[in-house]
Amino acid sequence: MADNNEQGSQAPNAEEHEKAQERLLDKANQNLDQIWNKVATTLPKFTKRAKVNGHQQTAICATYQGMVATALWGAYGEKWGLRNINYDHSMVESLGLTFLKADFFYPSKEGEGEASFEIGNSHKIWYMTQGNNGNEGYKKIDEDWVKKIETNTISKALAKLGFSADVFMGKFDDADYVKEQTLRQELDLENLSSEEKEEEKKKFYAWCQDQIEAYKLIPTGGALNSAYQTHLKKAKLTCELLNIQFKPDAEGVGGIELRFKKALLLRRITI
Repeated sequence: MADNNEQGSQAPNAEEHEKAQERLLDKANQNLDQIWNKVATTLPKFTKRAKVNGHQQTAICATYQGMVATALWGAYGEKWGLRNINYDHSMVESLGLTFLKADFFYPSKEGEGEASFEIGNSHKIWYMTQGNNGNEGYKKIDEDWVKKIETNTISKALAKLGFSADVFMGKFDDADYVKEQTLRQELDLENLSSEEKEEEKKKFYAWCQDQIEAYKLIPTGGALNSAYQTHLKKAKLTCELLNIQFKPDAEGVGGIELRFKKALLLRRITI
């Protein structure tokens, strides 16, 4: 009896806890929708692979980030940007480092007023070159250090607000994610008219048929299966983006997967 009473008393608490968690999640989603979800996705064409401290990383074009911020808030310096910029050159002579502190400002929620936060950064102003042919190295000054440190500081500030978050979260290390974003970029559906979307659908059906025809030229089962899996992933995503109902085992327009499978069977290759 004691156990039953205990369970009964705990049930409402568990229910209240679940409701509280749902409220927190709703609040979190509302906060993310203010800025983060609008700017977190990066177009692949504005990224490149770069070696940083011996490690390969995805680098983002700072001008692209500025373009996204301008589209969201307006021109730099009017409603967003750096101000109260202060430099500390106390370690320039000994280490070649300068430090920057500034306030980054941007429109607050729903444009009601302004929000800001302090941001700091450092940059190497000079470095020693390597000597050669018996000559010693010399101190080389980076003449663009002001532009570099301010540009990088803006990029860091925007990253705190979620700009290009997919890069910083490591999603660009996933080849499938990059392919998906590249396809979204190529289709650019938001800027297409109804007629242009229909034209994209025709191009997609033609692409499917071209890939199926190409199966006749693939010599081995392993290569054929690899091609099939790649085509199927792209077909599913394209159907999603173009609002085509994807029916794995259906005939007709929606039966993309079935068409590919039939092409495999015609080859009579064990995979």
